[in-house]
Amino acid sequence: PKSAAIKNLCKAGECKSLKRPTGVETQYRWQCPSCSIPIAYQTKDWDSEDIDYIYVLDAALAINPSAVSRLWVSGEDGVKIPPCFRVEEASLATGGMSVTIPVKTAVSSRRFALTNLQHSLSLNVTAAGGEEMRVEVVKGIAKLLGCSTKQVKISVGQLTIREVPAKDIFRRLICAIA
Repeated sequence: PKSAAIKNLCKAGECKSLKRPTGVETQYRWQCPSCSIPIAYQTKDWDSEDIDYIYVLDAALAINPSAVSRLWVSGEDGVKIPPCFRVEEASLATGGMSVTIPVKTAVSSRRFALTNLQHSLSLNVTAAGGEEMRVEVVKGIAKLLGCSTKQVKISVGQLTIREVPAKDIFRRLICAIA
């Protein structure tokens, strides 16, 4: 069967039900046999032979897998947003939720990359400064988060992302740190 590889490389994890706009989706999750991080899921029982698709979880594909494993120690719902994330709930002024993160940039001749997320987000950029660097950061972060460039704003030392949950931002940033 198509699912033989995943069944041989992973172990069955938890069964999770998620509310979707069209109803409830049941996910039968596969996890890493050594660290128990969820890697993929299918919508039919683990023992089913009739599997059409196996979906890879986005946090399973990371540049730095050890950083991701730290996120899962307390379980997916126990992930704590770092104190450097300033989360503002929906308001009339902003029109929706926003997350602001202190950011530091360094010029690198290689490529756009996230290098650290401790007290601030550290980025390597190829542009030397000004508008060219701002555009590179906005496009890079929007691509990483899977959102529109209109949702990302950078100003002096601050990166603001609108309409993306803080937990999703944190998870995707951690997965992308080189």
